Amino acid sequence: MLANAESSVKLFSTIIYVAIVATINTWPYLILCLILYFLLLFILEFQAFKNIRLLIAPLFFIVAISAGIILLDLSAGKSIDRGLVLFLRALNAIYVLNTMISSMTLQELLSSMNSLHLPDIMVNLMGFTLRYSDILSREMARMMTARKARGYVPRKSMWHSSTMKVLGQTVGVLFIRSYERSERVYHAMLSRGYGGSVVPARRRKRLQTLDYIVGLAIILIPLTSKMAELGVILWIMPWK
Repeated sequence: MLANAESSVKLFSTIIYVAIVATINTWPYLILCLILYFLLLFILEFQAFKNIRLLIAPLFFIVAISAGIILLDLSAGKSIDRGLVLFLRALNAIYVLNTMISSMTLQELLSSMNSLHLPDIMVNLMGFTLRYSDILSREMARMMTARKARGYVPRKSMWHSSTMKVLGQTVGVLFIRSYERSERVYHAMLSRGYGGSVVPARRRKRLQTLDYIVGLAIILIPLTSKMAELGVILWIMPWK
């Protein structure tokens, strides 16, 4: 059901979700957002852990920053709430973005960004990044295979001096090849009439009831948590 919803509605509601989550300052309500979002994915029959491996790199970075803030606060005699809130905000944002992007094709994503009038440079950068990240990954794998064929044996730890040297050389060569590839691709695009925009034309379909339901549900999740944090829900309860 989630994959069938209009991509522009999903993208817009996801942006609102992230914006509201960034204003929540209490970690239990951030956890509530994640629980409600998991429940929504279950109702919409979407795989909650689809492409979860893509979250490893950003999560590693977020955990490192959050852990540093927590250690600083503990050394100052403060609670761990600040670092925990930062981690849960980022977790909410990247997880929701990951699931929404996973439910769209590249063409749908770029067309949705364009329909929301996001800057062309942002749309083009997203398109090029998604298109060529897989190419660079395969290039890196071929280079490592070539090194192993020439007798390179990776050590158990990356901190080994020879391993670090080989990895550094590999990354350097990959950077040069990526630059050269980008030059060739750019000139090829110019010869084919590239004028600064590569957003594919896609006929925008008429919004259906499902689109409104999905978009509203995504927005209501963080909005409900924010209202609960502010005490608005308790204030409007007639039976309190």
